[in-house]
Amino acid sequence: MNGKKAMQIRRLWACLLTAFTATAVCAARFPNAVEKQVLLSGPAAVQVAAWFGLEGAADSSLSLPLGRGDAWAVYLLKRDTARELSNDNQGSPPRFNSVVFSPAPNPSLSISPYWLDLATRAPKPQAGYFSFSSPFLPGSLEQDEPWSRLVRRFKAGPDWRDGGAAPARRCAADEAGVELCVELFPAKDYANNRDGYQVVVTAHAASR
Repeated sequence: MNGKKAMQIRRLWACLLTAFTATAVCAARFPNAVEKQVLLSGPAAVQVAAWFGLEGAADSSLSLPLGRGDAWAVYLLKRDTARELSNDNQGSPPRFNSVVFSPAPNPSLSISPYWLDLATRAPKPQAGYFSFSSPFLPGSLEQDEPWSRLVRRFKAGPDWRDGGAAPARRCAADEAGVELCVELFPAKDYANNRDGYQVVVTAHAASR
């Protein structure tokens, strides 16, 4: 076999390997971000509000920063920087969801504006399901911010399971069939060699 023929074969194998690699990468897909509001009413709204520390007779609210992957998905939706970012390693703008609780006359709780549409993920798409997640939370939970306070409340509850794949999971559903679940997972900050948590909020609800 001459050198020219060998080079052609090597190039052919390189193309085939690239194609196979691309197929494997495309088989897993991060979900798309969407703008929507999830609304709970009645006792379910009161229950979820308590998880987030929103209680009392007056209207209340808080702001939840989104995790890095979620923030990048929102950037791909909005494309709202002066200079387009080429990858998430450059750092996408921080994004936040608002949780608003109104106790009267009929209790209601809304979360908006950013959710991940789980129907667009691969593998295992889930039509009608939406989620968003917290940033990494250090295991000390010393920060005085909404996500850490939520985890501290969950840890103090009777359903906390130390050492489990998901230490805690709570769900609430209203009479309209809107269900919202808050689940905690162990997480690792490899750059700083720290253990901690990540919170994932999932909703199964129609757009409002």
